[in-house]
Amino acid sequence: MTSDHTFSPLLTLRAERRLSQEQVAARAGLSPAGVSRIERGLMSPRPTTQLRLAAALGVPVSQLFPASAARHGADGRGTDLPAGDELLAA
Repeated sequence: MTSDHTFSPLLTLRAERRLSQEQVAARAGLSPAGVSRIERGLMSPRPTTQLRLAAALGVPVSQLFPASAARHGADGRGTDLPAGDELLAA
C-alpha cells in the first residue's frame, strides 16, 4: 500500500459529484473511515469493493482504479489485494 495519491481518482470523482465521504460510503456499503483510507492510499480495496465504489460514483472500475483494472482485467477480478472486509458498514 502506498500513500502517493494512487487512489486520488476516488477523491477527485467524489468532489466533482459534490458527494461527502459519508454519502459515497452509504452508496457503496462501506464505512466513511474506509472511504477516507482508500482516498488517502492507506489501503487497497478488494476488487469487489472497487466495483461497489465505482457503481456508487457511476463510473467504470478502470476509471476509478486504473492500475488495478490493468492488473486484473476488465472484470476487476483478482486475489492479490489485501482484504478490506473490516471497512464494511455494519
